[in-house]
Amino acid sequence: MNFGFMMSRHINSQTSSSYWLHSCECIRKLYPNCWIVVIDDNSTIIPKAILISNEKEQQQPDHKIIFIKSEFPGRGELLPYYYYMEYKLYHLFQKAIIIHDGVFIKNTIDFSACRSNVIWDFDHTFDEPEKELELMRRAGCIGIDTPDFTYFHANKSMWLGAFGSMCIIDHDVLAEMQERFNFFGLLNVVKSRAERMHLERIIGVILSYVLLGRDKKPEKSLLGKIHQYCKWGLTFSQYMESPEKTKGLSVVKVWSDR
Repeated sequence: MNFGFMMSRHINSQTSSSYWLHSCECIRKLYPNCWIVVIDDNSTIIPKAILISNEKEQQQPDHKIIFIKSEFPGRGELLPYYYYMEYKLYHLFQKAIIIHDGVFIKNTIDFSACRSNVIWDFDHTFDEPEKELELMRRAGCIGIDTPDFTYFHANKSMWLGAFGSMCIIDHDVLAEMQERFNFFGLLNVVKSRAERMHLERIIGVILSYVLLGRDKKPEKSLLGKIHQYCKWGLTFSQYMESPEKTKGLSVVKVWSDR
């Protein structure tokens, strides 16, 4: 299997302690042999080791899950990209599916056939282009003031924002993002909620720009616009208690106040 999952996790309550586990169980049910990497981002509650259940070996530990404790607190959505490269996890899988712990895959998607792409996108209504550029400059990103990139960033019809900074990304594409833009410099500056919202746009525009150069830029995201895809603000309790609310969805996203 040429893909694996990179999941960011933050636990600050008993409720949120269930998210990552349920997400892993959903993955394992559909993809019994793929790697899952869980990156903990500054959790205030650290769960004990828990067996991830699967239908074949209910009582056996899951040897294809890796846990990483991040040394960059509060960087959340950026961490899966960084650790995928830093720990050379591309030797285990060439394509990373980058998700949050509050995302649950309910139906099989053939990720091996998917090109690099954002999972959900959104309208550009709340973009703040000057702040996005300023954040990239503070991060030491390179190549962002060239005429080509400036034009591309300003032309909203040419790129998709990455809701939650969640993507399907091939190793060579991410390596090019780092080489051409010093992408991981963002680790030094993305710390607040507002900056993480800018990051959704920055990841989207840099990914789209790199894919355009490879003639592989997608016309739409994997699952479409998040506001049209599912009910905004669905909680974990609502999802568990009322399965009819998410009937027919291949992937479910829940919200919390973390």
